[in-house]
Amino acid sequence: MEKEFELNICRAFFDKRCRERLYYELSAAKKRRCFFDRISHTADDYLSDCVTKRFSKPPCTDDISSFLRSKECYVIALNSVYDGKFADILQALEELWCCGEPFMTVNKDCTAAYLETEYDFSVHTAFFLEV
Repeated sequence: MEKEFELNICRAFFDKRCRERLYYELSAAKKRRCFFDRISHTADDYLSDCVTKRFSKPPCTDDISSFLRSKECYVIALNSVYDGKFADILQALEELWCCGEPFMTVNKDCTAAYLETEYDFSVHTAFFLEV
């Protein structure tokens, strides 16, 4: 895990009132699941004013890749070999996209991110985030 980069992610994309808590959960291996539990069904409560677009169904992987404007991105995802690492965005999306598990990919500059939440009945919310 790149703790400094994850701190930058929390500062860039999450609301000021909950940044420290979310970062704590990301930085502790045993608490990492709590981060996703918080944002899976109530992401709107935690995201700052950086939401560029909200989707009720995830966009296609090409749209995500072009939005992030980077071939390599940082991935935060439970139960994935890509978690806490920089990876090729298309390879990571091949495994993670629409799998039902929440995940987040962030470009190397930490200026754009894609967040996909957990399935919630028939809704599968996703966000384009930009600083």
